[in-house]
Amino acid sequence: NGEPRYPQTIPYEMHQVLLDLLNFSAVYLIPGGRLVYWLPTVTDEYTPDDVPIHPHLKLIANSNQCFGRWSRRLITMQKLNPGEKNLDFIFPVDSTNASSITPVPAHARFRDVYFTPKYPVFAEETKSEEKSVGKSKLGWKEKKKLEKNSSKKIE
Repeated sequence: NGEPRYPQTIPYEMHQVLLDLLNFSAVYLIPGGRLVYWLPTVTDEYTPDDVPIHPHLKLIANSNQCFGRWSRRLITMQKLNPGEKNLDFIFPVDSTNASSITPVPAHARFRDVYFTPKYPVFAEETKSEEKSVGKSKLGWKEKKKLEKNSSKKIE
């Protein structure tokens, strides 16, 4: 019918995405193959335990690039040979229940922290300043209309 179609979206938590990525890589990488991905983290809350692990993948490198309140880490993992065991692996990877893994990694709240203003009070002051500046840029006709509707004089 010519109207644009937008695909349906569903929530997909970052921790769940990472578990699915590790499971997929463990199945489809050849032994010795590498998985490299960016892991966004909250700088103050990051611990080395935040890097997801898998019984068939070994952590090779964990490099940090800091951007203030948040960082991104370049994670490199290598698929182990069929007989090798990952000695860092502690708990089972359950792609159906990502919340069963504790503690909650710092990247689990990344979206919330990233999109929260650093100084909420300052953000509110800025909004009120923008409103007042916006009114001062009005022409005389627009000011008269606003004054008439609000019964307050606008300077």
